[in-house]
Amino acid sequence: MLKVRYKNKQKDPFWITERVYSIGSADDNNLSLTAPSLSPHHAKLVREQDAFLLRDLGSTTGTFVNGQRITSKAVCCGDVISLGKIELQIVDPLEDTADLQEGYWSLIGDSSWLAGQEFPLLFSEANRLLLGRGKHCNIVFPGTHLSREHAVISKQGDTIAIEDLKSANATYVNDKRVDTSPIKAGDRIRLDVYSFLVFGPGIALHKSATRKVQAPPQSLSGATTAPATKEQGKTAVKKPAGSRQRKQSKLAAREKPAYREKAVLPVPRDQNLKQGKLTNWLLVLLLVSILLSITLRVLIA
Repeated sequence: MLKVRYKNKQKDPFWITERVYSIGSADDNNLSLTAPSLSPHHAKLVREQDAFLLRDLGSTTGTFVNGQRITSKAVCCGDVISLGKIELQIVDPLEDTADLQEGYWSLIGDSSWLAGQEFPLLFSEANRLLLGRGKHCNIVFPGTHLSREHAVISKQGDTIAIEDLKSANATYVNDKRVDTSPIKAGDRIRLDVYSFLVFGPGIALHKSATRKVQAPPQSLSGATTAPATKEQGKTAVKKPAGSRQRKQSKLAAREKPAYREKAVLPVPRDQNLKQGKLTNWLLVLLLVSILLSITLRVLIA
């Protein structure tokens, strides 16, 4: 899982616990944000073994990691993800809680509408936290499936335990129904339909969640280039821009239908003379026929 916060810190940090986590302006995303610079389905994070891959989903404004536009890239602790005007940063959860009291514990929602939300277990002198839907509880979950006083999490030294308070829909630890059970970092507890991952000392996180980002390479203007070997020289040759343009124009030409224009052939001079004489004879015949027609009408009259 990854811990993510908004770079401007205007909203609370959140956790990514799903294997596939989508981001965009549409309501069906895991993270739905209203922003004109976001596409409906802008990008997604995919967990693959010990890595998280960020993939652009054909967005209009692009997806960027540390200022570089990407289509697919592994991300880790310290990376800044830019989606339009939204900037998110992956933080090291171990360092992020270092300034809190020793033995920091929290519950991280990983189901339904609570997914990604973190609920710190801030124990008082009584070392007991009441969970339920009642407003008087220390941590309130406004769900009708929960009892008003559903369970209690207590702390004894460096360990914590959960106790079900005879709730209607039971309490589970790692999918086993319990009355009272110790819990440790990495356990999953469930209060009816609401599931939480226990975050605390000794939790095992994905390497990418806590791995530091290496310094970016030097810019091309300031970089020192080692002499190329003979083999490197063979593969480092770039085609000139003109050849690429010609290739693109050829490909574009292939896509258009190849219609041939009709050829206009010149007419020979002799043929022009013959056509002129023929026209004259046709005019003469026309005049003769008119005169004959007039003569016949006069005789008949």
